[in-house]
Amino acid sequence: MWTGLFGNATAEKVLVFLEARGEGYALGIAREYKLPVSQVQRQLQKFERASLVITSKKGNSKVFGWNPDCAYVPELRALLRRLLAGLPGDLRGQIGARTQAVREPSRQQVPRREIFEWD
Repeated sequence: MWTGLFGNATAEKVLVFLEARGEGYALGIAREYKLPVSQVQRQLQKFERASLVITSKKGNSKVFGWNPDCAYVPELRALLRRLLAGLPGDLRGQIGARTQAVREPSRQQVPRREIFEWD
């Protein structure tokens, strides 16, 4: 869509995903757009080095989200919203309506006191 504006198609898709959902992890973004995970990871690392995104841990996943301390993020997000608003309604709805679930931890954590309950 706007590849010339953001440098490459992967960068565009990662930015659109983050704007539509607020956060995401590399495998989820790669699956959404049928891209190699390595390409998405590389792009997310570039954005992290540029301080556009920050990471947090949710379960076993490294989740990427917008960096609230970066001065350029509000302007970038405003541009992305304007670009997304210009899409046809059905395509805009598909991008915004899809939900992205963060992967659940493979094993549920049991509180320690329940493991060693003696009574």
